[in-house]
Amino acid sequence: MAELRLLRQPDHRVGGHGEGDLVAAGGAATREGNVVFHVVDTSGVAPAVQCSRLLTALPGEATACNVLNFIPTEVGYTGGAWNLQIFHWSAGQTPYELSSDTDIAAALAAGKGTLEITNILVRCPAVNFAALR
Repeated sequence: MAELRLLRQPDHRVGGHGEGDLVAAGGAATREGNVVFHVVDTSGVAPAVQCSRLLTALPGEATACNVLNFIPTEVGYTGGAWNLQIFHWSAGQTPYELSSDTDIAAALAAGKGTLEITNILVRCPAVNFAALR
């Protein structure tokens, strides 16, 4: 997860985010709070279409093309850690860019894929967690 990430900003613009550390979550996985969505096709990799807009804006950057439901400064943001959830495109579906949590919810509702909720937290490198102790 040390890649540039595709973000859903309040106006749904493409944005980037730096490296993050993975740590095990202490509690049960949830769809509430901060979520980082990783999107994969049936082979387990991010579809090219998921990355194309970001790579056009930031050519040469390493990326996993993830989607965050909240970013710092956005109303509703509750801290610098996101639960990792993986959207799996179903076989027979043609992937398209999912650039927001709204896009992911719509694809799930339409039966285009499934959501794997993990017990992994991605920590924001921009937040000094040691200072929060």
